[in-house]
Amino acid sequence: MQPKKRTRTRRSAILEAAEESFGRHGWHGTRIEDVAAAAGVSKGLVFNYWEGKDALFDEVWASLSHRFRGWVEHAVTAAGPTDPLHLLSVTLEAAALFFASYPAGAIVLSPIRVPKPPDSFEGEVDAFGDFLEVHVLEGLSTLDPDLRPLAAALVTGAAGGLLGAWTTMPAFGLDQATAVVTRFCVGGLANMGPVEPAGRRPPRTRRPPVMTAGRISATERRRLLLDAALDVFATDGYDSARLEDIADAAGVTKALIFKHWPSKEALFLDVRSNLFAQIEAEMVAAVAMAGTPMDKIVAAGDALIDWHYANPSARPVLAPVPTLPPSAQDDAGTSQLVRIALEYPAVAAAARVLPLVAPALTGAGRAAIRQMHLASVHPVVIKAAFRDFVTGALAAVAEGEGTRIEGADYYIRTLSEWQAGSGAQPEPASMGRSPGRGSTRGQRVPV
Repeated sequence: MQPKKRTRTRRSAILEAAEESFGRHGWHGTRIEDVAAAAGVSKGLVFNYWEGKDALFDEVWASLSHRFRGWVEHAVTAAGPTDPLHLLSVTLEAAALFFASYPAGAIVLSPIRVPKPPDSFEGEVDAFGDFLEVHVLEGLSTLDPDLRPLAAALVTGAAGGLLGAWTTMPAFGLDQATAVVTRFCVGGLANMGPVEPAGRRPPRTRRPPVMTAGRISATERRRLLLDAALDVFATDGYDSARLEDIADAAGVTKALIFKHWPSKEALFLDVRSNLFAQIEAEMVAAVAMAGTPMDKIVAAGDALIDWHYANPSARPVLAPVPTLPPSAQDDAGTSQLVRIALEYPAVAAAARVLPLVAPALTGAGRAAIRQMHLASVHPVVIKAAFRDFVTGALAAVAEGEGTRIEGADYYIRTLSEWQAGSGAQPEPASMGRSPGRGSTRGQRVPV
């Protein structure tokens, strides 16, 4: 029996070392030899238990994910019967405590910051969303039942983004992070109004096929190569895409690609950069037509969602790629939304907590886009729910910092009821915006 105990001890030591390494360096920066050295074993012994780094990471991820779910479920059970918004506060406090106790979880459980989620990642996100639906959202009378999956995704994305980033911010204590994530998520959830999720989704404009015939200029040839690369990367993914296939799609030789880019990585990043430029142009144009700071935030979010709906093939290209360095993982679309939201003086009045608000906005934006594509939610529903959630979240955070955002009154319900920890449920909204301002707040949205 002694050899089995020694085997378990060695295996546990490797898992502990791997958890610390993945948590400190992410998937990309972790090396098997470093994990073995930290565990006091040989590199070969690691491969006795796991086929490679992917399998080792998957087990670390599963272990942290199981602990996280157990931690939150215990807190909810201990809270006993209470109103839904207070229960959400309890859930978020438990999540913050978990990441404070297991800092590696903030990195390992993040598909953006690792990024190397196992095959079950989408299912686990849905499982936590289901947990929120059952324990929190079912009792929230102000929330349209059809919006519960989307609301759960928005809360999960925002809280995950904020708490994941918080573990790298020593200037913010646990109490402050808990207060901000609670105001953000409770304020956003309380502000989600009724939406009619009916009707067919609008048709998308198809991109014209890549044209290869005739003599063209070097600039046009580069554009043709970028279009062909987008198609191949979107279909095959970064790791499986071959330069030969891109060259064939563009009707050129592989050698010609190297006249424009030194490597597949450089070409891929150029494709991404072009997509980011398109998103940013749409958002900047929308913001220029808006009025108040809150109007501009709403306009930026609407433009971001519209672009992603019109370009579904871009989603695989914009997704995190585990074999690329972390510096290549930025999502410029949601980052631009964050910059637009936080650059106005009325929003910046809450500057003390902006480093926490920014990743929450980014996480909510990614969650909304993911729901639109994976759950086939109508883009009008996504935009209405996202604007309600974000405006409520930002207004609640600003309220907690003793300020208000100009233009927020057109979008919010009752700010005074959103103080963190109050657990109060706001009454259903009855006011709409003034005519001609294009708001759906307090109205049922025809789709």
